[in-house]
Amino acid sequence: VAERVMQTPRRQKRRLAPADSDPWKPAKVPRRADGTGTPEGDVGVVRKELPTKSAAAVAVDPQERELLVKLFDNLESVLVLLGRQRCRPTLPMVRASVERQAGRDLSDDRLERVLGAAGDMLDIAWVGSGDAGGLELVQRAGDGEARPPTVAERAKRTARFEASLLAG
Repeated sequence: VAERVMQTPRRQKRRLAPADSDPWKPAKVPRRADGTGTPEGDVGVVRKELPTKSAAAVAVDPQERELLVKLFDNLESVLVLLGRQRCRPTLPMVRASVERQAGRDLSDDRLERVLGAAGDMLDIAWVGSGDAGGLELVQRAGDGEARPPTVAERAKRTARFEASLLAG
């Protein structure tokens, strides 16, 4: 009896809510430990694909294009600084830093357009699970390696981003 009193009570497992259309939330799918995907207990987190809306097609206004380039440049700077400080670049932290640096709002729509125009230069991934998990932004080099760009690479990346917006 004394052993039962000292044990932590078991928590009930949360039930999965129906999948919604929010691309920023991870899709949770039931799967077995062997990875077959049949509902038998374990719940894993699977990355959702971001919408394939062309960023350049949406940003035709020259002022908005300038703003997206500024946000991209600030996003690159923030990610480099966080990498140097060995901080995890979670979306809320990066968003707050970019907004502070740029003096403009980095809404979900603008972030989507920046990520779309950046192509393979920036990636976003769900890391962790449950309440401890979150979205992290990752810079990718030309060879696909996840690392911060050099100073020379950053200039080329900004030019490539601008060209992507103009090519739309």
